[in-house]
Amino acid sequence: MSDVPSVPPAGGGQTTTPVSGDGGASAVADDHQVHYVAGHFEMMVDGKPTKLSPLEAVCVVLQNRYLALSDSTAQKTQAMQDQVNQINETNDWLNAVREARASGKAFQKPTTAASASLTKWMTDNGVDTDSIGDPPDGAKLDSLESKFTSRVDQLSSTNELKMLDLKTTVNKSQEALAAADGLLQDLKQLMQTITNNMSR
Repeated sequence: MSDVPSVPPAGGGQTTTPVSGDGGASAVADDHQVHYVAGHFEMMVDGKPTKLSPLEAVCVVLQNRYLALSDSTAQKTQAMQDQVNQINETNDWLNAVREARASGKAFQKPTTAASASLTKWMTDNGVDTDSIGDPPDGAKLDSLESKFTSRVDQLSSTNELKMLDLKTTVNKSQEALAAADGLLQDLKQLMQTITNNMSR
C-alpha cells in the first residue's frame, strides 16, 4: 500500500494529491487529508504533520468519504426539492387552464408569478396565456394543456432519476460510515491490547 486516495474535503475545498518521498511533508497543505510520506502515513493537524498508523489512516479516509458523500446528499436533496417545486408550479398553471375550460370564462393566471425557469420554458415553447381570449379559445386551451402536461411528465421523470441517484449516494454514505465505525472499534481494541501488554 503506497498511496492513499485523496477525498474531496467536506466543505468542497481543493483536494490534496497524496505525496511521497523525503521532504514530502512540506508539500502537504490541507488538513484531514491522508498522505503516505517517507514510509509512513500522515495528515496535517493544526498546520503540523501528524503520523498515523495504517488503521488510523484508513479510518480518516473513510470518514472523509462519508463527509463528502453527506455534502453530496444535501446537494442532491436540494436539487430534488427544486424539481418538485417546478412540478407543483407547472401543475398550478395546468389546473388554471383546465379551470378556464370548465368554466368557459377568461383564463386566470395563478396568484404566484411564474418563476424564471417556467418563464423561460414558456418563451422557448411558444406558450402565450394572454391570447386565450374571453370566452377562452378551445383550440388554444388544448394546446396549452398538452404543453403543460408534457412539462409535468418530463419533470416527474427526471425527478425519479434524481431520487434513484440520491438513494445510491445515501447507501454509499451509510456503507462508508459503517466501515469507519467498524475500523474505529478495531482501533480502540488494538490500543487497549497494547496498553494492557505494556502494563504487565
